Amino acid sequence: MTPVCNKDLVAQFGYSQSTISQHMDKLLISGLLETKKEKKYTYYYANIGVLMRYISLAKRFSVI
Repeated sequence: MTPVCNKDLVAQFGYSQSTISQHMDKLLISGLLETKKEKKYTYYYANIGVLMRYISLAKRFSVI
């Protein structure tokens, strides 16, 4: 899994750094993301175990 830096998300989506950070904080609280700090940057990683539980639940409750 490739880590993503906050500055890269700002460049990709064009939102302000504070907006990106607020959204990333929500994903961190949900457990979907984990972080690693390196120097002045924060890198985000998907928490695959939690992500798979969300996907499993979504499939279980989806109507096809």
